[in-house]
Amino acid sequence: MSCKCAIPTDQYHGWECTVSGGECMFLMPNSKACAEKYCEGPDAKIIEERRSGMSKVSSNDVILVCKVCSTEFVISQELLDKFAAKKLSAPTHCPACLEKKHNIKYYPCKDCGGQFGMNQLEREYYLEKMGWPLPVRCPKCREKRRVAKEATRK
Repeated sequence: MSCKCAIPTDQYHGWECTVSGGECMFLMPNSKACAEKYCEGPDAKIIEERRSGMSKVSSNDVILVCKVCSTEFVISQELLDKFAAKKLSAPTHCPACLEKKHNIKYYPCKDCGGQFGMNQLEREYYLEKMGWPLPVRCPKCREKRRVAKEATRK
């Protein structure tokens, strides 16, 4: 990543910031990191708009940031007005994450034999983020097992 405000120099560690007039705070100039950490530089306005949750694309479109994957997605102002008319909040998931949220698979419980569902986001959480295998027990049986283990520890 680079920064439009950093200029090479013999002073400091090789980079001078034209915004602050001093040394660049990063070993390798990074305008996005600077904007996020210090709220200055060429990307500061973009980061500020993202933090507020909305930035305009055109007069009829609004960019929202997905709460799950942090990607931006565009929604029309007309659709946002319809949400507001029904007293609903603006969407918080991008279309891809929304699809994953509704992609439910059912698994049999190892203990009670009943079925429990997990959406794709939950499956990805276990497998990719945590590196764990998928649960083989339903939430109620997992809770019973957790309580039983805690009782034996005391």
